[in-house]
Amino acid sequence: MSDIQITAENSLQEPILICFLGPDGSGKSTAIEAVIEALEARQLSVSLRHLKPTLWGKQRVAARGVVTDPHSIAPRGSFASIAKLGAWIAETWIDRWQARGRRPDVEIFDRYFYDIEVDPRRYRYGGPAFAPKALAPFVPRPDLVFILDAPAEIIQQRKQEVTQAETARQVKGYRALAERMKQAHLIDATLHPDRVRDTILGLIETECRR
Repeated sequence: MSDIQITAENSLQEPILICFLGPDGSGKSTAIEAVIEALEARQLSVSLRHLKPTLWGKQRVAARGVVTDPHSIAPRGSFASIAKLGAWIAETWIDRWQARGRRPDVEIFDRYFYDIEVDPRRYRYGGPAFAPKALAPFVPRPDLVFILDAPAEIIQQRKQEVTQAETARQVKGYRALAERMKQAHLIDATLHPDRVRDTILGLIETECRR
């Protein structure tokens, strides 16, 4: 276990928002689980969400279950796709307004709005390619973005939900995203899970001390 001393009493001045990104098979779920366990052991309250808050259509979202073929459904039309992006942004801000004053110490998102730019087909996005990037500044800005990175062939050994060519394209897209976002950190997902966890905890500790 890492010896990083993150505690609610002496490190967190205010809640922080963290998101984890990366292709399926990059190790997001394993890293998130380990980080949550470590933060809760330090007496911090932690919430975990997938992609965004869901204020309406919760039953429909819950009924989807585990996604094993993320590109199987045809994209929406351009107008519907743009409208969906707007609805997602609205849901996020409404949720933050409703939660004001009672947010957990650490909010963690498994995937975030930025994913749409890299993997639009997963979200049935069929609108202009520039729109997700153009609208991203209107989404609540995470304090930290962790992008799990590994060669496409290693990721494919873990999961084959998309082709290796598609995985390679996504790896390239996430790396470009990391270069563009100053709060983003590219995490070597080929390392042992304990080292991945400790690297992330170290970056969280640094952010808490700012």
